[in-house]
Amino acid sequence: EIYARASWQPGDLLVGVSKGQLVVHAGGQTVLIEPGICDPSPDLKLQSFEDDASRVLVRYGNSPTNLLQIELNRLDRTVRISRKNPDAWQWWCQGEPARNGSQLRWGNRVKVRLLKGEFAEVNSTGYESPLRTGLNKLPLLDPVPMKFPRVTVRPAADQEILLELRMLKGKGQPSLRSPKDFEK
Repeated sequence: EIYARASWQPGDLLVGVSKGQLVVHAGGQTVLIEPGICDPSPDLKLQSFEDDASRVLVRYGNSPTNLLQIELNRLDRTVRISRKNPDAWQWWCQGEPARNGSQLRWGNRVKVRLLKGEFAEVNSTGYESPLRTGLNKLPLLDPVPMKFPRVTVRPAADQEILLELRMLKGKGQPSLRSPKDFEK
């Protein structure tokens, strides 16, 4: 498991990877959640982790054609995610994003811009959270399932998806501080 924060300020960027599942929090809500992986491949592993106080770079995967690279830039309040895989990528989120061409926006707080690849679908009720018990092994019928937006992105011809998630300046947002401010 890996977690990286832009700061300890409420509502700031937080990226987590656990068992190959990526989760990104920004602007006080979860904006990218990959559906859970119950039995990840045993060779799906951390390739590298670098943190120089202003930038975090994480590489996670099991081959050059199945690789996830996450870059958290603390000063710019951005996360760049590169996913190298021939399959479409699906994730779900909280709060319904507004779509405008190649970008998704959560009000004046967060913007996700697709730099490589294309949106195949943004479905406002496309993901149902599974109800499970018994260490997540026993699925249960949920008579009133919670539904969330689901995003599907197709990779570019070179099998890469590249997106940039950016915090937008606005009331109540964390101030853009330098890592030197945290040394005091």
